[in-house]
Amino acid sequence: MLAMLFLACKFSVDDLFNSLMRWFPAKCRMVCGEENFTDAYYKMEYFLKHNIDEPLFRETMMKALLEMGCERSNLLLISWDNRWSSLDVKLLQPLFDQDDI
Repeated sequence: MLAMLFLACKFSVDDLFNSLMRWFPAKCRMVCGEENFTDAYYKMEYFLKHNIDEPLFRETMMKALLEMGCERSNLLLISWDNRWSSLDVKLLQPLFDQDDI
């Protein structure tokens, strides 16, 4: 799914990109498991930070990452991972400001 997401972004396939941005927060953990969910989160965050120039795609992916992190059990998985300290402050600040946490 991640490879499809990255290709959809690279080739500007809006419908696929938007569908995947809805799928990841809603179903990734349930379908792929906790370890793969956490890995997908960090890969998406890295991709957002280094590979997306399109403002609309950046905004959509940021919203999806925030949605993925706003559930406490998901945040626990993300924050206990060794990569936690590598997360950008631009992502952490809005994550902690959400009322859902």
